[in-house]
Amino acid sequence: MLPTRLRLAASVLAGALVLAACGSDGGPDPEETGRRDRAVTLLRDFGLSEADAECVTDRLGSETVVEATDMAILASGQPYQDAAEACGA
Repeated sequence: MLPTRLRLAASVLAGALVLAACGSDGGPDPEETGRRDRAVTLLRDFGLSEADAECVTDRLGSETVVEATDMAILASGQPYQDAAEACGA
């Protein structure tokens, strides 16, 4: 039978190894990258240049743009107006 302290240390070490194995590799999140690309495409289809669409997406968040049911409604909101003004769109 292992002493309690040794079992506890082994458990902590095992937990640390699991966390290290599951940790982020620092690369981009494919889901977020795809969402951002979709948001930029939606804004480009709405009439923005690529640079403006990327800037507005970065300011509003890709999820906000992608989940908007109507780009005209999104564009009429104050957050979009603020983002567009900041981006020069």
